[in-house]
Amino acid sequence: GIENIICTTRNTLNIANHDRGKMENDIANLKLVKIKNDENRKILKDDKEKITSRVLELLNTIKTIRKLSNDDVSMVDELMGDRDVLNRSLVKIHYKGERESEEMRRIEMMKDGLQYETDNIKREVNDNNSKIQTLIKQRGNDNH
Repeated sequence: GIENIICTTRNTLNIANHDRGKMENDIANLKLVKIKNDENRKILKDDKEKITSRVLELLNTIKTIRKLSNDDVSMVDELMGDRDVLNRSLVKIHYKGERESEEMRRIEMMKDGLQYETDNIKREVNDNNSKIQTLIKQRGNDNH
């Protein structure tokens, strides 16, 4: 993943810095000694080539990192999109839930209303029963 590449890049940078240091050192030595022999020129040329290849390696790595980070961005966008879809679903579910609970409350109120009606009817029936009982008793008493 991207972490490995960052790690590799850091290592490559360290090596490149080390190479640069060595090259600068060689140049300084050449200047000091004022030697222009072929051996030293060859060393410098090798160093320069080494550094060039390191720089190219770094550039490629940076390209890869950019590509990866772009991929990551598109993945993040995708995830955010999924999250938005999920949020919309949740909102829908929430409202559906609210509608359901409204309905439940309405049903509860209707049940309460029915209960009230039923209680009233029971009371009336009881009243009527006791009136009938009273009348029956009175009749019975009247007959005696």
